[in-house]
Amino acid sequence: MEILNKNKEGYGYCYTDLAEIHRYLEQNNMRYYQYIERIDGDDYIMTVPQEKIDGKWFDWNVRKGCKVVNATLNGKSNPAQEQGSALTYARRYSLLMAFGLATEDDDAESLSVVKEPTIEEAREYVLTFGKHSGKKLSEVDKNYLVWLRENSKDAYIKKCVELIKPLPNEEDQQEILQLITEVNELLDETNTDVDEFYKHYGVSSNGEMTLMQLRDAVSLLKRKVK
Repeated sequence: MEILNKNKEGYGYCYTDLAEIHRYLEQNNMRYYQYIERIDGDDYIMTVPQEKIDGKWFDWNVRKGCKVVNATLNGKSNPAQEQGSALTYARRYSLLMAFGLATEDDDAESLSVVKEPTIEEAREYVLTFGKHSGKKLSEVDKNYLVWLRENSKDAYIKKCVELIKPLPNEEDQQEILQLITEVNELLDETNTDVDEFYKHYGVSSNGEMTLMQLRDAVSLLKRKVK
C-alpha cells in the first residue's frame, strides 16, 4: 500500500499529518491502536493495524514500532514542546510503517541527531536493562558488546560500543578470515585441545578472537608444529 505525493498538477497526495492519515484509513475500512513498549531501556510507540471485515474488526498480524527519541528541537528549548514533538513523530512513523504508507516529511530533520559520545562517556555508560543492568559498558564482556552492537535499537549505545569495540576495517577483516582458516588447520595438525585453546583466549570460538589474538595463536601453534 502506498500513498502518492501530490504536486500542483495533481499527481496523487501526501498524507503527512495524523488527521489526513485517519481519513485515508476510514475510507478503506481500517483503523489501529497504539501502545508503549519498553525495549532496551527506551520507549517505543507500537502500532497494531485493524481491518473491518463483515462488520467486525480484526487485528493484522503486524506490530511496528518507532522509538520515542530524546529530542532537542533545532532552535527551540521548551522541554514540553520537545517531548510532544518526539511523541508525535514516533506515533506517526509507527503508524506509517504498520500500514506500509509512504510519505514525505521533514520532522526527522527538526530533531537533533544522536549525540556523539567521547571514549570516556562510552566506557562510563551504565546499562539499565538485561543481564548486565547496572554495569558500565567497560565492565561487560566483549561477546555482550558484540551482541549490543548488532541488536540494540539504541543508536547512542551502538555508538558507544563502536568506540569501545570498533569494527575492523576491510583489510583487517580479510586478515582475520585468513587467520581463522590457518588457526583451524593448525589446531588439527597439532591435535590441540580446542576447549583448552579457547579457554586460554577467553572465547568460545575462533570467530570471537581479536586480530591480535589470532596472530598470537598462529605464532603459538606454529611453534608447536616445530
